[in-house]
Amino acid sequence: MNRLLIDVGASSIKSVIQENNVLDIKTEYVTESFSTKHGDKFNSEIIIKEFISHVERQFESLSFKEIWICSEMHNFTLFDTKSMEYSDFYSWRYTSSESDLIRSKALDNNSKHHEISGQTLFQGIPFINMFESCNGNSSQKVLSLPELIVHKYGKSFDAIHDSTAASLGCLDIKNKTWLTSDLKYIYPNANFILPKVFGNDEVPLIGEIKIKSNKINVFGGFGDLQTALFGAQISNEDICINIGTGSQILAICDPNLEYSENYDVKPFFGKFLKAISHIPAGRSFNFIKNKICKDKNFWQNLNEAQKTLPDNYIPEFSLNIFNSNWRYDDENHKNILISFKENHLFYEILLKSFCNEYLIALKKIDPNNKYKNLVLSGGKLKDIKYVKDFFSDIKNYSIKPKKHKLILDETLIGLNMLTKIYN
Repeated sequence: MNRLLIDVGASSIKSVIQENNVLDIKTEYVTESFSTKHGDKFNSEIIIKEFISHVERQFESLSFKEIWICSEMHNFTLFDTKSMEYSDFYSWRYTSSESDLIRSKALDNNSKHHEISGQTLFQGIPFINMFESCNGNSSQKVLSLPELIVHKYGKSFDAIHDSTAASLGCLDIKNKTWLTSDLKYIYPNANFILPKVFGNDEVPLIGEIKIKSNKINVFGGFGDLQTALFGAQISNEDICINIGTGSQILAICDPNLEYSENYDVKPFFGKFLKAISHIPAGRSFNFIKNKICKDKNFWQNLNEAQKTLPDNYIPEFSLNIFNSNWRYDDENHKNILISFKENHLFYEILLKSFCNEYLIALKKIDPNNKYKNLVLSGGKLKDIKYVKDFFSDIKNYSIKPKKHKLILDETLIGLNMLTKIYN
């Protein structure tokens, strides 16, 4: 039996076909993500059209009977059961002027929200943002990206994997139950319908769709972050640094013993991860390239940057330029612009600042040097020579080589591995 493995990410949609349990690398297909083209908030119909277009193109190449999907997290759409209408799609990048007020209200109500949910209430998290499209006069289904696809284009089984459910910001991650009292406190007039949360011993069948009159079962709805780490095959001795549109540092942990306000905790296929997220990465670099430097040779200059500054040099700015970044400072825009205009070592300083974020994060997530190895995953930033040399030079850790030899994104490798566990 053939399967389509697809990652609907923040920057791109990537897929490959698994033919009779073997990956056919020749079928790998990548298209631009709707978030890149349409922004932080947009008509949910766009997702369906672009997802189906991608899938149908793959089906023409080689037919399949199943789709296994992972996707970017911290997003939602509401479906009004009275009007039968869908709200806009809200990505994790979307922020509202009301976000800080709602967050303060949530924390005043439940001081242990972070410990129970595992999630920092950053401005773009669904638990905070749902007020914008909430209609108190009717019941509304809460749909993450994978559930939206099957609900709007096919048949939904009203189920969600815990890796995605946790990213909504209102799940008790240990008990896999919704924090309904917290939701009721923030949204007293709302009636949210929340899906069943999959346990790890259940086959994650979330619905079915039709492709060219063929019924296709849809599995997963896994978080792209967890799927990538699963593909990277991290162990209890590893810290994973995942560098993409945003960036995270993650490590397997026991949340009962290792809870801390310094990091979040995420479900991980029967285990848990401690995580520091929203470390500036590709999104920040693209903003600097397009809005501050306006340099057509930006990426080339980054790749050619040499290490000349002393190890103890402290850059005058950081890349925390978005209010969702983990150490946001609204002065960084100005300081980056000044440095670009006045400092001939700008690109080295930029990379130095970027790398320093990981030193800070590593000290928070591993204060006692418990872990031994660094596992690097993600996009092109990790392959810049300056960055590679930086990670190689970090004391107390060794760079762990990848276990797989396939030239595919870790999310697709992870989906491939998950199909074999559940089947």
